[in-house]
Amino acid sequence: MFNPMVLDSHKWVDTSGPYMDIVVSTRSRYARNIVGLPFAPYAKPDELAKIVETVDKSIASQDVLGASDRIIIAKVPRLERRYLKESRIISAELEKGGEHRIVYLSHECNRSVMVNEEDHIRMQCIMAGLQLRNTLTAIDEIDGRMDVSVEYAFSEKFGYLATCPTNTGTGLRVSVMMHLPGLALSQKIDKILSLVQPYGLTIRGFYGEHSEYIGDFYQISNEVTLGKSEEEIVEILDKVVTQILTREQQAREQLFAKKSNAIDDAIWRSYAVLSNARMIDSSEAMKLLSRIRLGIDRGYFSSFTHSELNKLIIEIQPAHLDLREGGNVGSEARDIARAGLLRKRFHGIISDN
Repeated sequence: MFNPMVLDSHKWVDTSGPYMDIVVSTRSRYARNIVGLPFAPYAKPDELAKIVETVDKSIASQDVLGASDRIIIAKVPRLERRYLKESRIISAELEKGGEHRIVYLSHECNRSVMVNEEDHIRMQCIMAGLQLRNTLTAIDEIDGRMDVSVEYAFSEKFGYLATCPTNTGTGLRVSVMMHLPGLALSQKIDKILSLVQPYGLTIRGFYGEHSEYIGDFYQISNEVTLGKSEEEIVEILDKVVTQILTREQQAREQLFAKKSNAIDDAIWRSYAVLSNARMIDSSEAMKLLSRIRLGIDRGYFSSFTHSELNKLIIEIQPAHLDLREGGNVGSEARDIARAGLLRKRFHGIISDN
C-alpha cells in the first residue's frame, strides 16, 4: 500500500535553481498515445489494461526512469491522491481515481509517467527555478527510451495525436510558476500578463487550470503544441518569462526604493500573523507567505531560504495537513494545524530583524 508519509515528495523542492527568488518551478510534459487503441476516456477496461501492460513492459525493458516506484491509483485512498496532486506528482485528472490508472515516480520525485490519464501516457519532469531546457531534456530522454518499444499514434500532417486537440502536435506543455508580488503591488500585473496572449501562452493560478491567483503566484505555459517545434515552444516561453522576470526585478527595486516603509510594514505584519495566529486558512497563508518571500529578498530572514519556503507552501496544503493530523479532520481543525505548523516554523527568526 502506498504510504505518502514515507515518500519524500518534496525532493525537487529541496534543490536550488536559477532565479529562485522569482521562479518557483519549471515543468515540462509530453502527451503520448499508443497506436491502435482508443483514447483513454473512450477505452474499455480490457483496452485500458492493455495500455498498462504495454507501458509496464517498456519501462522495465528500457529502464525508462531508473529507480522508481509504481503506484496503482485504484489502491490509493482519495486523501492520499490529493496529497500526490498537491505535491505536483499527479494531475487533477489522475487524482479522480479509477481502474487501470498508474503512475511511475522516480526516486528523486522529479520525473514521472502517468498512465491512462487524459492520454495513454503523460511523462513529465519538474525542477526548481527556471530550467526550461533541463526539464525538456529530461522528458526527451524518457520519451526516447519509451519510443524504442512503444509505437505512438502519429500523423505526418498533425504530429502526435492526443485526446485534446490542443495537445496534438509535439504534445509538449511547458509551464513556469512565477512569484510576481512586485508587479502585483505596483498594479502592473494585468498589463504584463496581457502580453503573453499574442505568443500563444496562457496564465493559470497556483493550482493550475481554472484556479485563481493566490499569493501573487502565476503559472505561465504554452496553450497549443501544433505548428511549433519543441525548441520553438521553449524559445517563446523563455523569451516571455525572461521579459516578465526582468520587469518583476525592476518593479521590486522601485518598490524598495520608493515605498520601503510600506513594504517592510507588509513583510513584518505578515510575519507577526504567521508566527502568532491560532487559525489560518490556506488562502490567507499563501498571501502572507508571499510577503515573507519579499522579506527573504530584503535580507530579513537569513536562515530561511526560497527552497524552504516553497516546501512550506506545499506542506500547508489541505491534504498534507489532513494526513499529518491522521485523516480528514475538517476545515477548522486543519486551519488550527496549519497555524501551528507556521508558528513552529517561524519561531525564532525574529532575531534577523
